[in-house]
This record gives sequence, C-alpha cells and structure tokens, in this order.
Amino acid sequence: MTPGSLGHADNQQALPLRMRQHCANAIAVAKHLKEHPKVTKIIFAGAMSGEAKRRADAYLKGGYGGLLGFELKGGHPSSLHHPLAALT
Repeated sequence: MTPGSLGHADNQQALPLRMRQHCANAIAVAKHLKEHPKVTKIIFAGAMSGEAKRRADAYLKGGYGGLLGFELKGGHPSSLHHPLAALT
C-alpha cells in the first residue's frame, strides 16, 4: 500500500459527509439570497415550487446539490464581473 492510497480511502469515506454539508450550505445560501432585496430570482432546485419542485424531490433523493445561480434587480453592470460585490 502506498501512502497516497491510504489518503484516497479516507477521502472516499468522508465523501458522503462532505456532500451532505455541500448541499446544506447551498440551501443556506439560497435562503439568504431569497430574502435579499437586490436579488430577483434564485436558480436552485431546492428553491423551486410546483411541478418543478415535485420533480426535483423525486429525482434528487440525495439532496439538491451545491450549484445555484441568482439574478440581480436592475441588471447592475458590476454584477457581470463581481456579482457578490453588487449585493452590498
């Protein structure tokens, strides 16, 4: 056994925990952005409603993942280069 292979086994065992936290972090960010006055839209499976939410719940059993997007009110020009700075 090589030293690198032992670390790989540790990473594989920790992956489910890391992914659960990754999903939880995305939900927390989506909830925060949903309340922000400069955000007009959240693009995240966990933030959908209606039929889209039903499908996301049916297909994404392990969580919604960590990828999300958002749109800013007024299309602020700085948001193209620094979207998080435009939220301040």
